[in-house]
Amino acid sequence: MAFSSPVFLFVFLPVVLAVYFSLPGLRLRNAFLLLASLSFYSWGEGVYALLLLFSIAANHMLALLVARHRGERAGKPIIGLAVAVNLGLLGVFKYTGFFTENLNYLLGLVGGVALPVPSLHLPIGLSFFTFQAMSYVIDVYRGQGQAHRNPINTALYISLFPQLILGPIVRYRHIGRQLTDRVHTVVGFAEGVGRFSVGLGKKVLIADTLAVASDSIFAAPGDELTAGVAWLGAVYFTLQLYFDFSGYSDMAIGLGRMFGFRYRENFNYPLIARSRGEYFRRWHVSFFTWMRDYVYGPLCGKNCPRWRRNVNLLIVWLLAGLWHGATSTFVLWGLASGIVIVLERIWLLQLVNRLWRPLQHAYGLGLSLAGMVVFRSETLEQAVAMFVAMLGGGDASGETFNSAMFLHRELVFTVAVGALAATPVVPTVRDWLDGRIGLLPVDQQNLARNCRLLVQAAVWGVILLACALAVSARTYTPFVYFQF
Repeated sequence: MAFSSPVFLFVFLPVVLAVYFSLPGLRLRNAFLLLASLSFYSWGEGVYALLLLFSIAANHMLALLVARHRGERAGKPIIGLAVAVNLGLLGVFKYTGFFTENLNYLLGLVGGVALPVPSLHLPIGLSFFTFQAMSYVIDVYRGQGQAHRNPINTALYISLFPQLILGPIVRYRHIGRQLTDRVHTVVGFAEGVGRFSVGLGKKVLIADTLAVASDSIFAAPGDELTAGVAWLGAVYFTLQLYFDFSGYSDMAIGLGRMFGFRYRENFNYPLIARSRGEYFRRWHVSFFTWMRDYVYGPLCGKNCPRWRRNVNLLIVWLLAGLWHGATSTFVLWGLASGIVIVLERIWLLQLVNRLWRPLQHAYGLGLSLAGMVVFRSETLEQAVAMFVAMLGGGDASGETFNSAMFLHRELVFTVAVGALAATPVVPTVRDWLDGRIGLLPVDQQNLARNCRLLVQAAVWGVILLACALAVSARTYTPFVYFQF
């Protein structure tokens, strides 16, 4: 059940909100919210909800054991078991086919008999709730949080439906106290509705519109694409993925706010970055900070030489690529990103920082577009063909696919709005207005603030109405990150 689907918008969410706020006390509300979250997951995954329940039960017990033996010799084997259990789930359901195929390749080189490649269903959200569960046990082990004895609290932390499917990956240390002590306010609920509306608009009005053109271009044979069409495909997918994923994060943050939870930001305008490293400090922040704190940090230790840090960085980026998918394109995307970031650390960033500022942004955006081509391509051959076309190396005549086909009025308008929304123009204008309001006489400040809030609420209402009309008229488009 996706946040942008009619059944969620018009049935599930209204019913859950109505029942939740009709219940007295946080304990009953948490129990109902857990039931709603499990139902939410079971709607799409059916029997695979048992896998989620197993993850909850295993990590709840392991966290209690870790808390009991923290600081003792027995603590390390327990935390090792917790990591093995969680990574084992990922390994079985996400990477069994990948490793079998590679093993068959090696067996073929020595004349061995190929093994049957299993076809396992990848449960939606497995990568996200597994990482979240791991952070719970590790944070307890590190003394950065207390283990909950009440299994409902543990289950709610891991399975809370706003962030269950696509994140953000919520750290236990950031939200643990909110499970048993949070405040519901009208202002907070309104802020949540507004944030959800903005995220829904990003997904339905921008990402889904661009998806049609992007999918058409990437589905075409590379030798039939002109340079203009190939560049449009890269631009459209870059904007599509950004608004698709950041839109989901906005909706998750907004939903959490409605129920009294405060999640941290997951995106910070990555397309304005001036380097590859800065891009990933702004993109999917919860994942890359997770990799930094739980993988890169332990690998490096306190006194890690520079060469070792760079090697460990490449290891982390290889794992980041594999986390996104067990294919050669994701491995290439991860390694290429890691290599560029290492080069930036060594010398490249010093050179880039000497450039005119717009050229620095062009450098960052160019790397983003190139990375998205690899990220979107299903095979290395497709990625190479796209790059060849973008560089004008193809021999396409433009009769089958030409730029005019992908530059109609709706697309151009959507790209223009998307390009503006991908920059911090709106918050800058809002902050400027707030500053100007602060200069008014005291008796006029409240009136001005109320007018601004009224306009903001009207904008949210228009976005919701437009999304409702679009959802009713269009075919449902799943979120891109569902595949991970």
